[in-house]
Amino acid sequence: SLAGLVDRIPRGARVHLVGHSLGGLVARWYVQELGGHHRVVQTISLGSPFHGTRHAHKVPVLVGRDLTASSHVLHQLRSRAHEFDVPHTSIVGGDDKMVVPSESAVFPVGDVVHLDGRGHNSLLYDKESMAHVVDRIRHR
Repeated sequence: SLAGLVDRIPRGARVHLVGHSLGGLVARWYVQELGGHHRVVQTISLGSPFHGTRHAHKVPVLVGRDLTASSHVLHQLRSRAHEFDVPHTSIVGGDDKMVVPSESAVFPVGDVVHLDGRGHNSLLYDKESMAHVVDRIRHR
């Protein structure tokens, strides 16, 4: 689990969580619901469906229902976002065909970086996308 991994990191280390797609949701869940706000300096998401995705039906049943726009899990993440002082950056691909509409990838708090012409998976390999991640980590 993410909590188990973070627990193995020495206390005092600066922990930055970067997650793609579902990984961004897991990072924020850890911060907000599992006490991760005590360890995590910031979270960064790349193409994470914080407001759901129209393609949730394509994801396996156990996870898919939590990726719909009406999901209780996503509602809880969004509604409690302001309760935690852990900065967040949403990196959004303007050509993301998985997180549709692309505004679904915007978390209710923090900065937003829109990258036109980038798709869901290309956010992981795009030089500008990665430059934003590195910059955020260096300056936080």
